Amino acid sequence: MENEKATEIYVSTEESSENGTETLSSPLPYEEMRGEIEALKETVRGIHRGQSTASELRTLVSLIPNADLSLLDEEAFSAIERGESLVCSYLLSERRRNAADEQNRKNALSSAGEARGGGDGLYSLEEIKNMDRRAVRRNFDKVMKSLEKAKGGF
Repeated sequence: MENEKATEIYVSTEESSENGTETLSSPLPYEEMRGEIEALKETVRGIHRGQSTASELRTLVSLIPNADLSLLDEEAFSAIERGESLVCSYLLSERRRNAADEQNRKNALSSAGEARGGGDGLYSLEEIKNMDRRAVRRNFDKVMKSLEKAKGGF
């Protein structure tokens, strides 16, 4: 608002001047109304976003009845924040998760086995540090047991 200049409005007057108008350069109550109008516009945008989100949730549940939004990855959340469709983001997240699971299965088949001697199926601290959020969420119980054992809880 620093760059705003005083608004000039030409108003017809009964007195004749050169062009039949007089210039008002004082601040007008319309400036206050502009702020209120912008606030109302933002409220309406928020309502539309809320309606859109509710509509997308209904669509997602109708297309995929067992959809679990807790399985969305970080990339899906970023896409939704950028305005991408919830349904598309969910499906792409699901595809990435399935591809990662398939790759993990292939890696497990070609693996020589566990290098640790214990064979307890728990993770080392180094393995936990190298996991991404999705892997930690997927293996949360096993990660917690591994951390408890590393602290000497067993």
